[in-house]
Amino acid sequence: PLLILHGTHDARVPYQESENMYKKMAHNNPSPNFYQITNEGHFFLHRDTLKKISEISINFLIVIVVVIGILLQTLIDLYNPH
Repeated sequence: PLLILHGTHDARVPYQESENMYKKMAHNNPSPNFYQITNEGHFFLHRDTLKKISEISINFLIVIVVVIGILLQTLIDLYNPH
């Protein structure tokens, strides 16, 4: 899983770098997640942005936990046949 959050006004890392990385990763990663954070720079400072990226990040982590749970259950089933 891949999560990219990038501010459109980032003066330190060009926004285009994240777009390029997303495009390259999309060829090998079935579900890269790329979020353009409008009106933010390198650091996210606006309250509404912080709320938005918190929700995005939590949902992303929930998916990872579910996938890990499925993988672990698959391994348990493989090594402990019923």
